Amino acid sequence: GNLAALRQTNLKRMLAYSSIAHAGYALMGLVAFTEMGAWALLMYMLIYAFMNLGAFGATIAVRNRVGSVEVSAWGGLNRYAPGLAGLVALFFLSLAGIPPLAGWFANFFRLRQQKPRAPTSTTPACRALSPSARNWPTKCLLTFRSR
Repeated sequence: GNLAALRQTNLKRMLAYSSIAHAGYALMGLVAFTEMGAWALLMYMLIYAFMNLGAFGATIAVRNRVGSVEVSAWGGLNRYAPGLAGLVALFFLSLAGIPPLAGWFANFFRLRQQKPRAPTSTTPACRALSPSARNWPTKCLLTFRSR
């Protein structure tokens, strides 16, 4: 989903493709078959729901203001709607997993639940996340962190 999202110029489509990838990330909590995995999945879904609703809400608000959801139409948003531009930035950066925003904590809980199984159990997850421009170095470092 993230590779397809990178090529989009329509922000609603980009968020939809990103949602496909997030659904796959969420399912990693089920792979562990542990109580901690279920807790991580619940935390991830709660945080993700907030982030996604906020991102779609901000996108709709900007569309109502600008008249388009194309990236090219959003130029200069910070000059004529700075509050709205701040909200868009907040939710989009959170979806990208940038610390210290909620998306980073969601990914931390999701990847941390796999740590007890094996030190390298999340390495494939780190490789899968790398093309998506997420905060993958931090996630990969968590994989090799000592117990």
